[in-house]
Amino acid sequence: MRIKQDIILFSAILMVALNLFGQESGYVNDVLAWRAKHQEKLLADDGWFTVAGLFWLKEGVNTVGSGDGFDVQLTPSFKGGKFGEIDFKSGVAKLRVSDGITATSGGKSVKTITLSPGTDTVKPTTISVGSQSFFLIKREDR
Repeated sequence: MRIKQDIILFSAILMVALNLFGQESGYVNDVLAWRAKHQEKLLADDGWFTVAGLFWLKEGVNTVGSGDGFDVQLTPSFKGGKFGEIDFKSGVAKLRVSDGITATSGGKSVKTITLSPGTDTVKPTTISVGSQSFFLIKREDR
């Protein structure tokens, strides 16, 4: 009789353990899936791992280019010196690309364009030049 009770007790403990393991396994799979999706976002062309600089725009004209002395600095792979200017007034940013510089947005060549920081559902205006691109982000009142 004692052996029968031990077998029943062992079976009950085993069933509880297997049930808990199954739940934990689901949790582990959920965490792994979240990590994979998060890593994909970080490594995307517009993800945080590709950020080469973060520059706050000041009211008025902000110069954009590669090298010292520019308000917004492109990486050294941009060899053109001055890229252009962003005129920032009352929360509106307008980009003027310097003569002789080829820049695109949405696959189309641009010389002047109003930059939008985007929303939760709309992507920001992205400007590309060579292998680099940039866009506005809005954080609170900045």
